[in-house]
Amino acid sequence: MQDHLAKHNSSEEQRTKARERMLNINEGKGISVEVYNIETKETKIYTSIRKAAEAIGCVEGTIRLAEKTFLEKGINRPVKTKYLIKVLHG
Repeated sequence: MQDHLAKHNSSEEQRTKARERMLNINEGKGISVEVYNIETKETKIYTSIRKAAEAIGCVEGTIRLAEKTFLEKGINRPVKTKYLIKVLHG
């Protein structure tokens, strides 16, 4: 029985399914981030801080710092001179 499970769980199909399940679980845990591009006037919502950071070409800490500055001082400074960040809690 264990040999069968070992072969079954090591198949590419099973690894792909497991990867997809984990991505879905992790997306549900993520904190959504709204990114407004000042130049194009477009707003995009990302399912996590990491994805938003990748999209605008910065590190996660930059977005976290922008959120902290907004929460503590009420100042929403553009990130990379053209993106306004809003972390959507809840």
